Order: sequence, then C-alpha cells, then structure tokens
Amino acid sequence: MSWDIVLFYLKQKIESVAELDDTQLEPTDFSGILENLFERVKKDDNHREIIGKNFAIDFFSSNEHSSNFMLSLYGENGLFELIVLAKK
Repeated sequence: MSWDIVLFYLKQKIESVAELDDTQLEPTDFSGILENLFERVKKDDNHREIIGKNFAIDFFSSNEHSSNFMLSLYGENGLFELIVLAKK
C-alpha cells in the first residue's frame, strides 16, 4: 500500500485541518530532517529513497526551507516512523 503525504510544521496547535491558518506555517528543512533521521538513505541527484524495515519513503531533496513538503510512502510501517517524527 502507498500514500502521498504532505508534511508541514505549524506554530500553533490545531484539532483539525479545517483550522489551519497558513500564515502560521513555519519554513522547515524537511529534507535535512528526513535524511538525518534515517540510517539508510539512497541518493540519486536530488532524489532520495529512505529504506526501512518493510517500508520506503521517496522524496526530492531541496536546499531551501519550505512551509510544506510532499513525499511518497510505501508500506504501513513507514506511517509509524512518521508519527515518531511528528511527535519530535
């Protein structure tokens, strides 16, 4: 199973996406965070593939901070890894 996921970092706590105020989105180095969080990162130019136990995460790295970040997740175990990331 696979998912396309958008990551974002907010300065405020929200209960639902309907409450999202895009002026509160904080520019973040999502590429750097993901590359430093996982041990096995396959690099090909700006394409990255994180290889985990029964999951993979694909994304394109950027040197610039952004308010949101899209990635593709393959395998349910990756969801749990992203939850750990979100709690940090």
